[in-house]
Amino acid sequence: MSKKFLADVTDETGFKYTIYSIPQEEAKLFVSEHNGKLLEEYSNPKKGHYYYHLENDYVVGILEWDAIAYDSFKGYLANRKSSGSDIKKRIPKVRPIKRIVMLPDFTKIIFYEIDFPGSDTPEDRGEHLFKLKNREVYKLNDGKIVQTSTDFQGGMQFDSLEDYQRLADFVAVQHPFSMPNPVCGLNRYGEHFPNHVNELIESLPALLGIQPAKLDFTLKSLPRLDKVLYQNLIDHEFVHKVFLPLLAYIGQMWIKQNDVDWIMQYDEKYDTWIPDVPDKEGKSKKMTMQLDRILSPGNEEFFPLATVYYAKGSNFY
Repeated sequence: MSKKFLADVTDETGFKYTIYSIPQEEAKLFVSEHNGKLLEEYSNPKKGHYYYHLENDYVVGILEWDAIAYDSFKGYLANRKSSGSDIKKRIPKVRPIKRIVMLPDFTKIIFYEIDFPGSDTPEDRGEHLFKLKNREVYKLNDGKIVQTSTDFQGGMQFDSLEDYQRLADFVAVQHPFSMPNPVCGLNRYGEHFPNHVNELIESLPALLGIQPAKLDFTLKSLPRLDKVLYQNLIDHEFVHKVFLPLLAYIGQMWIKQNDVDWIMQYDEKYDTWIPDVPDKEGKSKKMTMQLDRILSPGNEEFFPLATVYYAKGSNFY
């Protein structure tokens, strides 16, 4: 099984456990091979989330798009406890849903996920512009552009054909198997990000409604941040406001406790400087990818911010 390391975690009692990411199909096979028993009390069929306890004591969660594994049942329970059973991640669910994609030149491309008439009502679809593989593009009477897809229920609505084309051009240059750069269009500081860490951290209390004294760079501060963070609706507008400040705080916390410095990596494809810190082996922790997974408005699964802090360097991304 090609599991990929996500984080080593030590809870407040000193108990240690490890979290992995697993390709969904391999996770299903792993569950079958080790006679996994469904944990009905922890599964959520409505969300498509199923957790299994295996004979080797692993717990595997089969989620909507991917899968996650804990190296012991005790570790899984510890993670649930640290997450806080009272914390729920709220994401937009009722259409129209506003989505924002940031381009390398800091331009915002805004579109909406909408319900769209089916093929039985072609007259409501407006003017058919063109077809690309499994996608159809229409121009509505009000000038808005809608793209439909055979693998997406509903449509993506843009204010103009120019916005649609700019996003299509941006997506076209991405490698189909690569992860997008989470700070693309967000890091206006470029390679000088470390010089702005303090001001980013100082913005967190106003953004999240937390007392500055609570941000004391200790591990106990991360569950405090979890609680205030998830009192907000996790949509793209909110995520774009808090992403860099949270990254700055968690990264600076690691730096203070491990006597290391910020690493700035240039992503040529996205024309973006990526802030990161080295793990204890000197490898890049890839914190932006971990934080992006946590804050994604398309993922309702809750992971604590401690996952970013404990992440080890890997080649997964």
